[in-house]
Amino acid sequence: MKKIFLNEMSEEELKSMIENSVVAAFLKLKSQEEPKTDKLLSRQEAAVFIDVSLPTLNEYTKSGKVKGYRLGGKIKYKELELLEAINAIEPLKYRRG
Repeated sequence: MKKIFLNEMSEEELKSMIENSVVAAFLKLKSQEEPKTDKLLSRQEAAVFIDVSLPTLNEYTKSGKVKGYRLGGKIKYKELELLEAINAIEPLKYRRG
């Protein structure tokens, strides 16, 4: 690790160094994110992905909460649609007027 003496550095050099570090950290973090795709998941993969059992996933599909696609004799689920099906629950405390 380099030692930096701030008294020997101009304000512009310090700003530039900090900016470069922040940009590098942001780019590293952005590259680690998985791109969201229309990847097809099997029933087992979909159940693990949304952390439910297979019977619960079946009920969600029948009730229309989750959309399934039949491919031959198998049912597949789109990853993006599973993420969209997850709803946030607002606390009851804030809904009462």
